[in-house]
Amino acid sequence: MSHFSTVKTTLSHRQSLLKALEVILEKVGINSEIESHNVPVLLNNDYDKTDQQQAEVVIRRNFLEGLLDLGFRWHPEQNSFEAVIDPWDFERNLLGKHFKTVQNFLEELQIAHNTAFIDIHYPEHLWTRETLITGDGTTTITLTQKVDVYA
Repeated sequence: MSHFSTVKTTLSHRQSLLKALEVILEKVGINSEIESHNVPVLLNNDYDKTDQQQAEVVIRRNFLEGLLDLGFRWHPEQNSFEAVIDPWDFERNLLGKHFKTVQNFLEELQIAHNTAFIDIHYPEHLWTRETLITGDGTTTITLTQKVDVYA
């Protein structure tokens, strides 16, 4: 039986999460509306109407060709969003066809979230960026604030 599961993440910034979701959906060719709510809203579950979960950031199932919505719920004690996803449905929806597993999707989402966070808080006109990718795939970004000697 399929049901919602929650997965801890370190996605901590709403604006970065929304941008990351937008980038990832566009990258895989999914034209979807991403809902952002100030309070949790009910996620739809066509498998089991009694399995109810809520989230503040939602991608509706019809955009994903799935039977359950995908959501991100704010977890104040952890200061981050947790993913509310059904792994079985995910592997059969449009995101699953591209990423195969929830873990692969969340890893890509984390990278896109972190990139969006840097873009928002460290704009290129004020900061220089140096990116280093090591042999094991680890990415390190060094940010240096630009100095205006005439200021």
